Parts: sequence; C-alpha cells; structure tokens
Amino acid sequence: MIHVSEQDDPYRRLAAAIVEQAAQDYQEAMEYLYETPHGRKRMNNIVEKLEGEEFFRSDWYQMLCGIDGERMISQLRKNARATVQERINVQRRKRVE
Repeated sequence: MIHVSEQDDPYRRLAAAIVEQAAQDYQEAMEYLYETPHGRKRMNNIVEKLEGEEFFRSDWYQMLCGIDGERMISQLRKNARATVQERINVQRRKRVE
C-alpha cells in the first residue's frame, strides 16, 4: 500500500490509487494461478498477469511510482505465494480437526 496524506495533491492520490489497484489485480491473478493451475479461468488470469507485468515495466508506471517495477512484481509474487500457502495450511488444519 502506498501512503498518501490528505494534504497531497489529487494527482498524487490518483497515481497511488492506480498503482494500488494494479498491484491488487496482479496479486489476485497470481494467487489464482498458484492455487488453481488447471481452472477454467486460467486464461483470464494469465492475461491479467501479463497485463500487470507490462504495466509495472512501463514508463507510465515509473512516472506514477518511484518503486522499481521488477521489484514490485517480485514482491507481489512472494505475497501471492504466501497467501496461497496460508490458505492451504488453514484448509489442512481444518481437515485434521
């Protein structure tokens, strides 16, 4: 999450919102792909993943945000893996109980 104060100009808040939404969309697509490698929605999530990577590598992203795009992609992938692993662990614990 990018922190923007209320005193920041509206363009900075808009830029932060764009980056946050792209990050959320990318992470959700990655979570689906990690969790459901053969699902019906796989192609849609592959497209979402590729579009996100294109955005994070774009000049526009660099203009909106000072965070390196490759670093952002890497971190979002790690977050997605961790989220999926936690879901799997919760499901396993529920089965054991």
